[in-house]
This record gives sequence, structure tokens and C-alpha cells, in this order.
Amino acid sequence: MGHYLSDAQKKTFDQQGFLVVEGLLGEEDLRPLEAEYADLLDGRATALQAAGKITDTYTDLAFAERYERLLADYPPLTNYCNISLPLINGPIDPADFHMNAGPAVFGLLRNEKILDVVESVLGPEIAASPVQQMRMKPPTRRLDGESLTHSNVGPTTWHQDIVALLPEADDTDQVT
Repeated sequence: MGHYLSDAQKKTFDQQGFLVVEGLLGEEDLRPLEAEYADLLDGRATALQAAGKITDTYTDLAFAERYERLLADYPPLTNYCNISLPLINGPIDPADFHMNAGPAVFGLLRNEKILDVVESVLGPEIAASPVQQMRMKPPTRRLDGESLTHSNVGPTTWHQDIVALLPEADDTDQVT
């Protein structure tokens, strides 16, 4: 059984330009992603502590609180969680930019439920946009400054991703 949009959902999408599809993914779809990010966070915390950039790895905390605490101690941690390389508008130190393209992330991009919904909008020929983000929104009780203003951590305003692409993409239909 596919997870295609109903005619009513497609109409809503066409009229409003967005659609929330609740309950599409279940725990079985997200568990591998959660495990992959827990491992990534473990590795980064260990490396950051060894480099003297943080003093505590917070291994006793659940993922969300641990991520929040580590971000409070080391705001650039968000650079390790994204699923694409950052937009680069100037000189960079390659050591500061990372991406997570692990098997669980790749599996999510190829999830049949998601692809069925996307196919309902775009048709059967689907390509991944180079403008992709993983926005893990932790609790923000302990965050301030740089962390809270980063769109991958704090609020992300409504926007159109197409503006980040070259003009040749202007007539391209996208689902984000």
C-alpha cells in the first residue's frame, strides 16, 4: 500500500503552497536515524573533550538534553549534524565543516513513504535538491547567543529554498 496524497491533500498543497502530512513516519522509520545521531554525538563529544573544547560529554543524559548541553558548551556542534555541506560565501577552514551522510540519513531520503508523497506532487522522476538541512531542534533552556540565532537550532522562519539555487532552477518544482 502506497502513501500517496489524496486529491483533497493535493488541492490543499496547490492552494496553500504547503501541506503537513501527520503520522507519515513511525518509530520504525525514525529509530535508525536516532541511533545514528546518538553515535555521531557520542563521537563528537569524545573528540571535543579530547581536544579540550568541552569539559563534560554528558553521557548520563538523554539525547535531547545532552545535545542541548553540548551545544551550550560548543555552539559549532551544529556543523557536524547537517546532511549537506554548508553554503560557502567566502574563505573557510575545511576542518570546520562536516556533514553526516550516514546510512540512516540516506535511508530516510529513500524512505518509500516519503517518496510516495513526493511523487504525488512531482511525479515519478524525483531528484534530491542540493539544498538540504537536518534541523535538530533541542530544548533551548541553556542556550543563548550564537546557538539560538542559528536556524538549525533556534527558530527557522518560513522561506523558499529555491532562492539558494542558481537561476536555472527557477522553473523547477521542489518539495522541501
